[in-house]
Amino acid sequence: MSNKPTITQLKRQLRQKIKLRLSKIPQEQLYQQSIQIQQLITPTPTSKYEFHQFPEFQKAKTIGLYMNMPQGELPTGPLIQSCFQQNKTVYLPRITKLGKFNQQELPRFQEQKSILRFLKVDDLNEVENLIPRGKFKIREPDFKTVDQNKNKNKNKNGNASASASASASASANGDVVVINDLLSQGIKLDLLFVPGVAFDSNCYRMGHGVGFYDDFIKRYAEVHGEKPFLIGVGLKEQLVSGEDDEVLHTEEHDERLDCVIVGDKVFRRDN
Repeated sequence: MSNKPTITQLKRQLRQKIKLRLSKIPQEQLYQQSIQIQQLITPTPTSKYEFHQFPEFQKAKTIGLYMNMPQGELPTGPLIQSCFQQNKTVYLPRITKLGKFNQQELPRFQEQKSILRFLKVDDLNEVENLIPRGKFKIREPDFKTVDQNKNKNKNKNGNASASASASASASANGDVVVINDLLSQGIKLDLLFVPGVAFDSNCYRMGHGVGFYDDFIKRYAEVHGEKPFLIGVGLKEQLVSGEDDEVLHTEEHDERLDCVIVGDKVFRRDN
């Protein structure tokens, strides 16, 4: 009987190794690398980087980003700030229970209970006031909703508990519409920045093992028939060497990116 580890086991081992490496990086160095990537993607006339190195960003009007974890991940604040300064429309992710607003949403893999929804945020002030949520304490945007059944379910007697019950019923029946949700509103992204635990020079990424981004990209493609331009951004310590135990193993469901930026290194997909 073979003792050869499975791809899942190899991924878990690499994930643990990279996370340990990231846990040792001081916050100051994380921020320095964040500024470096901001200047690389959105250079100023006096920057050492070429102004037209990322035409995809310059042309993009609608951009999906992410809010970084408090520790061990590239801070995305400077990049989000650049997006608003250049009048980009910004969408940020929120982990949501599967079927919360649409009971026709089906799990893509066994035991899937949650999905990513990308929600529009209007300005930098809104971003700065987001509340940390969930296991990773990531700041997430609020749902902006319209209750289509509000007038029908309004409690004529002003009973607060009955009103709350009616609101919950409307949500369960799909009568509450999230007006800042990307997919439900049929909005296209020009560009999506994707986080990860590790990246390689072939533009593959490894996430935390939950599958949120791979799932979202597939759901997006099902709605629009195409994918946004995918850019993985991370710290230089997240680039795997490709040697020995630092090989990024992939599976069929793993989405390949169009470009990866780690530190000051840029890798573009060759096909």
